Amino acid sequence: MRRMNEVTILILSHNRSWSLQQAVGAIREWTRWPYHIVIQDHKSDPEHWAAVKDLEADDCTVLRANSFLSCNEGRRVGLDHVTGKYVVFLDDDIKVEHLWLTRMMREMRNGVKVVCGQLVQNFGSSHMCWARMLVNGVAQRMDYGFTGECDFCGGGATLYDVEVLRDTEYRKEFNGTGEDWDQILQVAGAGHKIWCTDVNFYHFHQQDYDEYGTKRWRYTEIMDSAIALWRCWGIKNVALECLAEMGARGIPLQAEQKEAIAEISGMATEH
Repeated sequence: MRRMNEVTILILSHNRSWSLQQAVGAIREWTRWPYHIVIQDHKSDPEHWAAVKDLEADDCTVLRANSFLSCNEGRRVGLDHVTGKYVVFLDDDIKVEHLWLTRMMREMRNGVKVVCGQLVQNFGSSHMCWARMLVNGVAQRMDYGFTGECDFCGGGATLYDVEVLRDTEYRKEFNGTGEDWDQILQVAGAGHKIWCTDVNFYHFHQQDYDEYGTKRWRYTEIMDSAIALWRCWGIKNVALECLAEMGARGIPLQAEQKEAIAEISGMATEH
């Protein structure tokens, strides 16, 4: 029988049983606050699925989707299985540290509704989280955004009051990337401050990241979200910042992105 705990830790996974085992092991070792883990496997291959299934226990429920889901799609489905008042969205390649949840819940007790952890690469550099830049773009127009104790944070280690997700209609996409910055943009767009705690979360994988801590293949998706900010709220400087970063790394724009940037650049010149 599933335990009714105040905090549900929701982890999505696909074919990464090794890192998932490490992540769950760290949760069990370092968590002192009452919790329940829900793992949602996205149709992993048989050898991975067998290892994921072995993690099921009194403190962990394992679910299996019939198809591969994006980050946001999987979390929306997983939210139906959250039993606590609070939910942690945790990536399957992240290791928690001692008393991590107790420290994050302390902020919740102070009236905060959303708490982001600090993501750190296991080779030592801080995680350059573009979600911060996107949300701070929203903050320019609406007078809120990230506040708190650290400079870098991300959606892969975030604690929410579940009602915040329901109030912001989390089941709708802000933009079609399916990534966790979409979820943070929704929450910020509804007027909720994002509190950044200095609790560290460590990535197991480093090969997919550049020297700035950003996944190399994600810049194109980040630009899509930046363009969505402009279309939804008239915020254009975030897309221009993304353009400069992509140019510095030799990453080409998609055809639709080029059209949007041409419009945004014209507006920036006019104003």
